[in-house]
Amino acid sequence: MISWLSLAANMLWIAGLTLLLATFSYNRCMATRCKIGVAQPDPQRATGLLLRIGLLLVSLGLAATSASWLERGIWLSIALLLIGWILRQRHIKMNK
Repeated sequence: MISWLSLAANMLWIAGLTLLLATFSYNRCMATRCKIGVAQPDPQRATGLLLRIGLLLVSLGLAATSASWLERGIWLSIALLLIGWILRQRHIKMNK
């Protein structure tokens, strides 16, 4: 029998990794088109937000699939830091 909760938890971190890979690929493509050296995501652009959301999904998915409470606490702490980072960047952007 399929454990739907486990499937949903694994879907979170896989979706996060997919989003990270797509964002890095897009940045690399744009760096090649603009003829700049290394593709570095700009935290003020949408790709910076996509990176943070991808990292958030990965950390939430790994927290949901972790076996020990310590590991789950570490991943949830990382997720809270990422949420704070996203909200801080949004606040900075809105106050410009």
